[in-house]
Amino acid sequence: MKKTLKVIFLSLVTMSAVMATGCETEVELQAFDILSQELGTDFNDSFNNWHYTATLNSSVEGKESYTTLFNTEYGTFRVDLDIDQFCDVTDYSIAPF
Repeated sequence: MKKTLKVIFLSLVTMSAVMATGCETEVELQAFDILSQELGTDFNDSFNNWHYTATLNSSVEGKESYTTLFNTEYGTFRVDLDIDQFCDVTDYSIAPF
């Protein structure tokens, strides 16, 4: 019984670590999509030519907050994103940086 509980506990710990970092690619792609739509540019051109960084600010109860910085031909922009447990954007803001 103890061995079974240990296996379950380790599985939960491992899965929670994967869930916490599982949205990084989705965050980057959604941030590119949002900013390229706001600037009226093509997503593929944006993805291939813009430089960016993404940083996880907080992770509380399945909700994560990210800041992404983009260096584009239109200037530098900061995109703040709130992400739910399904890796979907629930709120965002864009500001020149």
